[in-house]
Amino acid sequence: STDKQIMAWDDIWFRLRTKYELPNDIILIFWRAAWKIKIWEMIRMNYTVVMSEPFYIDLTYNDLKRRYYWDLWMVEEDKKNKAQSVFDESWRRNILGGQACIWSERIDLSVLDAKLFPDLS
Repeated sequence: STDKQIMAWDDIWFRLRTKYELPNDIILIFWRAAWKIKIWEMIRMNYTVVMSEPFYIDLTYNDLKRRYYWDLWMVEEDKKNKAQSVFDESWRRNILGGQACIWSERIDLSVLDAKLFPDLS
């Protein structure tokens, strides 16, 4: 037995959960905007989540408040599952925090500084 734990992009949850029984000790990295209406499902299934979607630092078309001061506890109502998607304080134990990301396929060394630190360049 090891003390290691699997972390995976949310793709496995979105694409595989209906076909396979996924272990819920996987830490899911939520990178897509759908987190605002889907996080309740992940938490209800007892997954631990790291949020990255609001923190893509190279997306300079988003305003500073959205990129640096995002409220991880703000969720939008899932209209199909209204009762279950109402935010509950107990969700906090399943959200580890945020992760700053950058779309690396959009950069090379000539623009690395500008993409990593867009507000300083």
